[in-house]
Amino acid sequence: MNLSKYERETVITFNDEENTASVYTCNKSLMKKLDKICGENHSFRMRDSNNCSATYILPKRQISIRAPRVMSEETKSKLSIAAKERFSR
Repeated sequence: MNLSKYERETVITFNDEENTASVYTCNKSLMKKLDKICGENHSFRMRDSNNCSATYILPKRQISIRAPRVMSEETKSKLSIAAKERFSR
């Protein structure tokens, strides 16, 4: 079954009592990333999957929401110059 981009959702669920979070996703790139982590880290595991989605259980502390990084124009310029120098080598 092919889902539209709108229908390919990711849902993260956790509560205050348990130490784990559940991640349900239809996003193929996120599924590949989580599959790789499951193979490397035993605290991440796949609970179930089908041809278009998967559900993962992972430590709640791994869920992170961050504010966007705010940079001045001067900092952006310095980082741009440094990146250009690194890639020109």
